[in-house]
Amino acid sequence: GETIKFEVEETRKDLSIIIVDDEALEELEYFNVSIRAVPGVFPVVVKNSQALVEIVDNDFAVIGFSPVTYSTKEDQNALSISVLLMYGTLQRSVQVQLSTNQVSATGWCSGSN
Repeated sequence: GETIKFEVEETRKDLSIIIVDDEALEELEYFNVSIRAVPGVFPVVVKNSQALVEIVDNDFAVIGFSPVTYSTKEDQNALSISVLLMYGTLQRSVQVQLSTNQVSATGWCSGSN
């Protein structure tokens, strides 16, 4: 690790930590930054010795219906609806939840792989 030195009358040190931007879709990522007293040096009390850093992924996918309105006849028995990856590149599989809500007709979903 590095050593941070406070000079007389200094009350603040700002650190730069390099964050690597990748192209992968990821969950939230975390890491800790910690400080501790240096043994054998002027005695200092360390308070709030850890900071948690949360990295929010900026790589995302947009998934949605296309088109958003469909029409069918009652005797068709089934309707095919398209769900598209509209933006982004998947580096791993993702899931979206599918459901139907009754408006003036009853239906149910049957997903496909």
